[in-house]
Amino acid sequence: MKVVLCCALMFLTGIVSTVSAQPPGTYPPPDVILPPTLPPSSEPGKIPMKGMIVFDISKSPIYLPPMTYEKWWQLEQESENQSRRFIFESVLIDGRVEGNRAELTVEVRVAVDATGDETVEIPMAMDNFHRLAPAEFFLGRDNENKLALDIDQQTGVQQLLAAVKSDTTVAFRMQMSARVENDGFKAIEFRLPPAPTQIKLLTDASDVVGQIPDRDDEVIETSADANGRTQFHIDSSGGKFTLQWGKQDNPIVTPQLESTSDVSVTWNSPQEPFIQNVEMTIRDPRGPISSFQLQLPENATLTENPRLIGGGQFGQLETAEADSDQGGLYQVNIPKVERQKSIALSFRVELASDSPTAADPLRFQVPTVVSAVRSRGTVRITAGPDYRLRWRERPSVTKIAGGDADDPAGGENVHEFQFVRGEFHLPIWLDATRREVRITASTFIELRDNYANMAMDVRSAGNSSPSRLLTLDMAGWQILSVENARTGARIARYDRDSYIEIENAYTGMEESIPILIKARRVFDTAIDEQSIQQIDLTIPRIVAPSDGQEPVTVTESLVQLSSRGRKALVVDLGRSQNLQRQPTEDSEEDESLRKFAIVPSDAEARVIGDLVEQPPRLVFDSLDAKVQLEVEQVDTVVRWKIQSQTDLEGRLRIAVPRVTGVESSTTATSTTETTNSNKPAPLTISETPTKTKPDWSVLVQGRPASLVPVKIDPATESIASESVDVDYFDIVSDTLADGAMEIRFQRGWPVRAAEKDKSASAVFAMPYPLVEDITLRGDIDVELLGDQQNVLEPVDDFADGTNLKYRNLPKAPIQLRLSPKAQLQSELSIGKVFTRTIVNEVAQHDQMIAIVEGAGELRAQLAAGSNPDIKVMVDGQPAAFRVAEQKLILRLTKEGRQRHVVDIRLWNDRPATGLIENVAPIATLGPGVQEVYWQLTTPFNSHLLRANPSVGRLMKWTFDRWLVRQPLLGETALVNRMVQADAEFVELTPLPNSGNRYLFSAMDDRAFEALTATRTLIWMAVANLIVFCTAILTYFPATRHPVTLLLGIVAIAGLLFVAPDATVLVGQVSMMALIVVAVMLAIRSLVIPTPSRVLSSSQVSRATASRYAPSSRSGRPAEFRSPSSIAVTHSIGPEDITTAPDEVSS
Repeated sequence: MKVVLCCALMFLTGIVSTVSAQPPGTYPPPDVILPPTLPPSSEPGKIPMKGMIVFDISKSPIYLPPMTYEKWWQLEQESENQSRRFIFESVLIDGRVEGNRAELTVEVRVAVDATGDETVEIPMAMDNFHRLAPAEFFLGRDNENKLALDIDQQTGVQQLLAAVKSDTTVAFRMQMSARVENDGFKAIEFRLPPAPTQIKLLTDASDVVGQIPDRDDEVIETSADANGRTQFHIDSSGGKFTLQWGKQDNPIVTPQLESTSDVSVTWNSPQEPFIQNVEMTIRDPRGPISSFQLQLPENATLTENPRLIGGGQFGQLETAEADSDQGGLYQVNIPKVERQKSIALSFRVELASDSPTAADPLRFQVPTVVSAVRSRGTVRITAGPDYRLRWRERPSVTKIAGGDADDPAGGENVHEFQFVRGEFHLPIWLDATRREVRITASTFIELRDNYANMAMDVRSAGNSSPSRLLTLDMAGWQILSVENARTGARIARYDRDSYIEIENAYTGMEESIPILIKARRVFDTAIDEQSIQQIDLTIPRIVAPSDGQEPVTVTESLVQLSSRGRKALVVDLGRSQNLQRQPTEDSEEDESLRKFAIVPSDAEARVIGDLVEQPPRLVFDSLDAKVQLEVEQVDTVVRWKIQSQTDLEGRLRIAVPRVTGVESSTTATSTTETTNSNKPAPLTISETPTKTKPDWSVLVQGRPASLVPVKIDPATESIASESVDVDYFDIVSDTLADGAMEIRFQRGWPVRAAEKDKSASAVFAMPYPLVEDITLRGDIDVELLGDQQNVLEPVDDFADGTNLKYRNLPKAPIQLRLSPKAQLQSELSIGKVFTRTIVNEVAQHDQMIAIVEGAGELRAQLAAGSNPDIKVMVDGQPAAFRVAEQKLILRLTKEGRQRHVVDIRLWNDRPATGLIENVAPIATLGPGVQEVYWQLTTPFNSHLLRANPSVGRLMKWTFDRWLVRQPLLGETALVNRMVQADAEFVELTPLPNSGNRYLFSAMDDRAFEALTATRTLIWMAVANLIVFCTAILTYFPATRHPVTLLLGIVAIAGLLFVAPDATVLVGQVSMMALIVVAVMLAIRSLVIPTPSRVLSSSQVSRATASRYAPSSRSGRPAEFRSPSSIAVTHSIGPEDITTAPDEVSS
C-alpha cells in the first residue's frame, strides 16, 4: 500500500512540475517575439509595445520607436559610412612565447583622410594586449600632423588619435605583451582591427600542432627553428580569433567521435556491382582527431582509400587493417598538419551483390566509425529506368517522404532514406518494370468545299525498345507526308496490308520523336448544287501490334474540325461514332473550330454530318483612312485589315458611294447581268476595250489586284444604300482567301474652288464590302492632313482633333472644307525674367536670366544697330544658338528637364554720347512673360533722371553724401527667389565696386528705358538757373512778387510729377547753389562799410541841385542814385557835401 501511495505522489508531482520548454535547435514561437495582432482593448491586462528605451554612454534614456531589423541595420551602416574616415591597410605581428607570457611587436598601417584641426579617434581593438613602451611612429608625422596613442577608459581598447592636414598614411610600431592561456592546449586570443593580418609566432615547445577553432578562413603554416621550437605563420583578415597549439600525443581520456555520412548509390540492374560513394564528416569536440577505426559492412571491400575533402595538403590517407581476424576493420591515421576537431573524408565501398531478389535481398549497410557515440546520415539510391527499387522496413532507417519517383515520366527513379544508427541493415532488391508505350494523338481536320486536309500529331512515351514500328489505320485517307514534328525531317513509313507502319525512334529519355502525319481526302461531288452534301469521315487511329512487341496504350485522342470554305460542316453527333464534344476557348480566333474527344481513345471514330452553305463573314481588325491635301486634289488611302472565316475564292464585292460632280472612269466600262443573290453575278464584258485608267488602285497583301465594275439592281440588293447612288466593283485577286488579309485602296478627289460666301471644299468616299455579316473591332479612324497653308476640316461630322471617328461603315460621301492653318502656339512658357545692365563710358553688358518651361524656340529681340558678343547657358551648360534678323534664337528640347534656367550674356560697345545718355536693355523677350525685373548699374558720377512712367520702381531713398535711390532687393536675393532649387545653374557676372543701382519692374521688358546724366551737367544746369533767377530778382524789382513765387512752386511740382528723380537731384544741387549765394551776400556785407544816412528833400529839382553844385570840384558831374534804388535815403561821402545856404547839417 505504501508503495502505491509513493508512486501516486511521484506521478502527481511530475504532472505539477511539468514545465513547457522550447526544444533545442528551434526558434521561439511567433506569439512571444511578435507584437499582438489584436488591439490592447481586446486583451486586458497586457501592455502594448510602443517602442524601446536605451541608455547612452552617460546613462541618459533615449526613446527608440518601433522599427524593423532591416531599417535598424540600414541606419547603423549609414552611420558607420558617414563617420568612417580611415582605412586599415595592414597589421604585422611578430612575437615569441615564454611560459604564460607572449611578447609581441605589432606594426599597424592606417590611411587617414584629412581632418584639419579636428582630432579623430581610430579604435584598434587589442584590449587584451598591453603596451610595454611608447609607440614609435615611423610614417605620417610630417606636415605638422598630430599623432598619439591612447586607451579608452571604459572599453580598454587601444585608440589612435590623429589630426592630419591632408590624406596621410600613418604607420607605427608597438611593443606589447599578452597572456597565454593553458588549458590542456596553450592559446592566445587575438582581438585585431579588420585588416589584412600576418602573424609570426615562435612557441616554446616543439612538435606541436596549431589550430584556430570556429574559423576556417585563416591559413596556418607550421615550421621549426634551429632549436626545434615550433613557429606558426598565420595569414588572416583580422577580427577576433584564438590560436591554439599543443601536442597531438597528449592522452585523451575518452574521445567523443561523431560521424555524419552521405551515401549515394547508382544501381541500374541487379547484375551491376553495388558501389557506395561515401562522404563522411567526423567530429571530436574534445580535441583534434589523430586517428580512428573504420568498420566496413560485411563482405565489403574498400575500392578507394579515404581522401580529405576541402583541399588539404595530403591526398589519400594512410589506412591499414587493424585486425586480421575481424574483416573490414581499417585504421585511418590523420597527418599532424591536418588534425582538427572536424575532418571530412570521401571514399568508395563495394558490397557483394549476386542478383538479389525478393527471396534473397541485398543486406544494405553503410561504413561506420568504431566507438562513435553518434552515427547518422542519409542514403540516396538511384535505380535504372527498367527496374524499380523494392525494400523491407527496418528499425533505425526510414524512407524520406517525397523522395519516391516510381513513375519514370516524372523524373529519375530516386529513393532517399535516413538512418540514425550506423549498425543497421536494409533488405533491398530490384524488380523489372513492365515495358509499354503510351501514345497521345491530336488530329486537326480542315474542311473545304470538296476536300479535307488532315494533320495528325502523334506523341509517344514509355520505356520502349530503341527502334520499333508504330502501326496506323488511315481509313481511306491519302498520305501526303510523314515528318518529324520538331524539325520537319522526313520519317520512313511502310505499307503492310491495309495499315501503314512508321518508325518510332526512341530518344533514350522515355520519349520518342513526335510524328506529324499530313493526309487528304476528296469528297464525292454532289449531283445537284442545291442539295445538301453529306460527309462521312473515319478518323485514322493507332492499332495495337500483333508481333509480340511492347503493348501500346492510347491515353488520349482529340479531333479538331474547322470549316474554311464557302460551306460549313454540321456534325450529327447522333449518327457519329465514339465522339464526345469538348468545350472550346473563347480566345480562339477561328470561330468555326470544333473540338471532340474519341472515347475510348483507341476506338474507331466516325464523323458524320452535312455540308451546308455559309454566307461570307468578315471581321475588321482595323479600318483606317488617311486623307491628305495635295496639289489641287485630296489623296485618299483606305486600309482594311480583315479576317474571313470562309474562303473568298479570289473575289470580293465592294460598293463605293458616288460623289456628285465627279465622274468615275470605271463607270459603264463593262456591263453585267443583275443578280438577286450575294454571290457575284456572271459578268458580260463589253467587246469594246476600255481606254480609261481606273480611278481606284487596289493592293491585296501588298500585291496589285484588279477592280472590275459590276452592275447590280439596288432594289434586290439589301446591303446597298437607298438614298445614295453607289458604284459596285469586284476585287479580283488570287490572294483573296481565308484568314487574315490586308487590302489597300487609293484614289485622288478634286478640290472645289472657293466661292464668295464659301471656302474651298472637297468630297471623298470610302469603299465598303457588300457582305451581310460584318464585325468591327474598334472605331473607324479617318486622319485628315492638310498642307502648309490649309487644314482639312469636316463639314457635317464631329472631329476628334485631326481625326474623324465612326462606329459604323460610312456609306455616304464625306464633305470637307479647307481652312487657313492657324499659327501654332509655342509650347514654351516663360516665367520670371531678370535682366542686369551695366554701363560705362565705352561699353554695356547685359545678363538676362529667364525661367522657361516646356520645349520650343526661345526668341529674344536685339536692339537695333547692335552687334553684341553673346554667350548662352542652359541649366549651367553652354548651349548652341543662332542670330537671324536681329533675333537671338535658342532651341529648347523635351529631353531631360522640363524646367530650364536660361542665362544669356551680351557685351556691346557704346560710344560716349555726352553728358546725357539713354540706356535700354540690349535684348528683350517681348510680351508673354509673367514677371520682369531690370537692374541698371551706372557709374558713380552718373544719376537717373527719368524712366518710363509705366515702369515700377522697386527702390527707396537713402542718404549717402547724396540722396539717392537704392534697390529694395539685392540681386542675389532676387535671383534665389526666381530659380529656387536651381540656384547652382546661375552665376552672376561681377559688378563694379562703385556705382549707382536702380531696380525696375514691368509687364513687358520693352518698356525698360532710362535717361541718365552726369553730376557736371546737373551742376551746370542748376547753377546757371540759380544765377539767372538771382539776377532777375535783383535787377528787376517787378519780379519780386508773390506770383513769381507761385510760378516757381508750380514749376517744381510739375517737374516732381514728370521726373521725380531729376527733381530730387535738382533740389540737392539748388540747395548748394543757394548756400553759395548766401555766402556771397554775407561776404559783400562784411567788405562794404555802413555809411551815415542824410535826409534830403524830394522836392529839390535837378536844376536847383545842379545850380548850387560847385564847379571847382574834381570836374565830374554830381552822381544821383538810380530810380531803381531800394530806399529814398542813400549814403553820402565827403564829395557829396554842398555849400548851399539852405542845407541843414545834422
